[in-house]
Amino acid sequence: MISPSMWLSLRSVRRRPGTFMGAILILIISTVMVSGFSLVYFSAGLQEETVERYAGVPVVVVSEGEEHRIPSALMDDIEALAEVAEAVPEVAFGAALLGPEGAEITDPDTVRVFGHTWPSARMTPLRIVEGEPPNTNDEIVVDRGLAEAGDLTVGRAVDVLVLGEVSSFTVSGIVGPEDETAPRHQSTILFAEGYVEGRADRTPGETDAIGVRPADGVDEDALAAAVRDLVLGRGDQRYEVLTGDERGPAEGNLSAAEDERFALSTLTLLQLAVVCTIGVVASAIGLSVRGRHREIAMVRAIGATPWQVRRMVMGEAVLSSVVALAVGVPLGAALVSLRPEVGGLLLRESMSPAFQVHPTVPGVLLAVMVVLLSASAAGLLASQSALRIRPSEAITEATTEGREASRGRLLLGALAAFGTLVAAVALAVLDLPADTAGLSVSALLVMFAVVASGLLAPWVVGSVSALMRRAANRISKNGPPLSVANVAFHHRRYAGVATPLLLGITLVGASSALQMYFNWSYGVQQSARFTSDLVVSSHLGFGEEARAEIDSLAAVASTATARRTPVEPLVEEPSPYGESAMVLRGDVSSTLDLDLLEGRLLAADEGTVIVADSFAERNGLGVGDELNLLLPGNDREHGLTISGIYGDEGFLEAPMAFGPAAADALDLGHGAPDGVFVDAVPGMGAETARAQIEALFPTETENAVFAVHDRESMRRVNTEAWAENNRGGTSAILFMGMFMLFAAVNAIGMAQFDRKREFASGRMLGITWRRLHLMVASEVVMTITLVVSLAALATLWVAVLTSLPTGAALLSVVPEVIPAGPVAALGATALVLSLVGALSAVHGVRRNDDRSRP
Repeated sequence: MISPSMWLSLRSVRRRPGTFMGAILILIISTVMVSGFSLVYFSAGLQEETVERYAGVPVVVVSEGEEHRIPSALMDDIEALAEVAEAVPEVAFGAALLGPEGAEITDPDTVRVFGHTWPSARMTPLRIVEGEPPNTNDEIVVDRGLAEAGDLTVGRAVDVLVLGEVSSFTVSGIVGPEDETAPRHQSTILFAEGYVEGRADRTPGETDAIGVRPADGVDEDALAAAVRDLVLGRGDQRYEVLTGDERGPAEGNLSAAEDERFALSTLTLLQLAVVCTIGVVASAIGLSVRGRHREIAMVRAIGATPWQVRRMVMGEAVLSSVVALAVGVPLGAALVSLRPEVGGLLLRESMSPAFQVHPTVPGVLLAVMVVLLSASAAGLLASQSALRIRPSEAITEATTEGREASRGRLLLGALAAFGTLVAAVALAVLDLPADTAGLSVSALLVMFAVVASGLLAPWVVGSVSALMRRAANRISKNGPPLSVANVAFHHRRYAGVATPLLLGITLVGASSALQMYFNWSYGVQQSARFTSDLVVSSHLGFGEEARAEIDSLAAVASTATARRTPVEPLVEEPSPYGESAMVLRGDVSSTLDLDLLEGRLLAADEGTVIVADSFAERNGLGVGDELNLLLPGNDREHGLTISGIYGDEGFLEAPMAFGPAAADALDLGHGAPDGVFVDAVPGMGAETARAQIEALFPTETENAVFAVHDRESMRRVNTEAWAENNRGGTSAILFMGMFMLFAAVNAIGMAQFDRKREFASGRMLGITWRRLHLMVASEVVMTITLVVSLAALATLWVAVLTSLPTGAALLSVVPEVIPAGPVAALGATALVLSLVGALSAVHGVRRNDDRSRP
């Protein structure tokens, strides 16, 4: 037997399908968002490492630590084992094919390009499909994906970039996989052994990894055990023997661990999505309640209890959520499983292309539970509006002006606005950790801005429309237009239907302003450390030959490079997050401002090191003291003398730094810095040096691999890089803003169906449908304009508050952190869609009216 409350819910749904469908559409979008985040979150621990390049061998031996390679003697010993059929050496390094104008040729389906020696191909599933192996040092073999991307054929010449040096090669062959499964996410360029061994950054007789194939009858476990027994305790260097999925991260391309960390962070977005769902669905159902005030008043007049009214409203919400779940969960799973360029709004672009979304039972159950509970909570909130309807309204036809915003609501709105100020001051004054307390305070700042705008919206809409009505009264003898009078008279209703839009734009604007400030701040901090005239950058890195070539230019006075490497200092208080050191090469003292507080950098002394002031103070070290350290993966202890101490806010953003001689003594010559710092010859100027550098390293093409920056362009590049790192969260916030925009558009359209009596009364007074259309259009324009303006003011307020730490530069910084584009785009979209929705609804009312006439 159906309860009276459920019967009323079903009857209401049948009588008002338009409002019901509006709530369902909103809930479907919400369900897509919630289910997408939930499925990604529960897929975090189910990711498998991607093995592609090493798929051709069951066991791989690599050296622990970034700076160490494997001697060929170890490969010979491994191959001598009875369990081993073959040991295959692998050499891997960054490389790129260049087009005629210097643009990089890339396969759009892959993530990175690796260069290898031809013997390394035996580790991979790649085999020659056309041509032959490289027989001379000026020949290469490319994979099929690169060949198709660059329109390369056997015999064609192509430029190749390796560590900043461009050389011409002839394509001698093309390789492809034995099957269609691998490699899908990396591209391959294979060189002759003589070319690689002749490079200055390589040491003859060393390799980066060893692939091991078993002898007949030997299984993978027995092979791995035999190899481990051999390499265990072999000198100071430590080695890893990898099998199965362990081989994936060693390829240096994709990492399931990074995907897992990001997927776990979606829990915060899921919580925010729940809050958005409750607010928006409550607004949609509340709109339905306001449209049925006489019906609800009649139900109360015949004796319905408050709990029955609540159950009726909540029943409608639950019915809507059940339908939304049936559509939204599969759609959300499909969207997050799409390619990054298609499913970007649901975080897909922030994960690797190998990330797999698993429709797990916990993920689906959480989405179902969250949507049902959110809809129930929204129904409970909307039922409070129903309970404020008095039974006497069942017999009245008069329209009464809505109540003014209560003092409590205004006070709470003012307190929320004050909360934004407190949060901004805390961020500016307190040294809060960016990834913990700082993140929480930033979230509070955005939340306070959203809450304040939502609470103050009815008062703002009412006050501004009242001023417009007074102004119209003074200008026109016939009084204000109907649209102005309606918005002023029913300001709470108009503010209510547009509240989702206000909250959505404020959420996007405030979050974007905060993120843009952090992006700008990071860019400024990094560019402040940049003390040379120019820096030449490339994501593929530079070797010493490329730096020397730049150093030889007539307009260049000096050059230097710096790169980070992990170290293990043997001190009392090492950092729990691990320590690192900068490896410096070139004319460091002339090119870079090291901010030395004491002592100096002895570039030619292989037994010295300089350390940061905070590191020295934390461990009681000074100039002349000895610092012992280990390099990761090696048990040999190195003793160095501290020759200088530098400031923590200077160029060297690391606990210690090695000069060129010390780096060579520690055998730290294998990494490739991604930039060369350049000082121009005094009198010739940085622009002359830039022109000479760009003649060597072209930067004008669209997909150029080189760039030459001064301090201002470095600020922009670092700002853009930080923004790119946070693109996933920004896209998710934008998606939520669009969701709330759609909810507002839906509410504005549905509200017109509840004005049938008002339109009918206007028609009886001789108002034409054309004037009614113009009236509704004017109301929509006025409401959307007021709401977007309020959201823009909230965004500006957040931008000003977050820029307070800049002090006197506040006025110049604020324009750079105002997200004018997203706010304007959302506002314009809302205006167009709201006009279309509202006028379509009025047209529907008119059509029904025409049909009902005899």
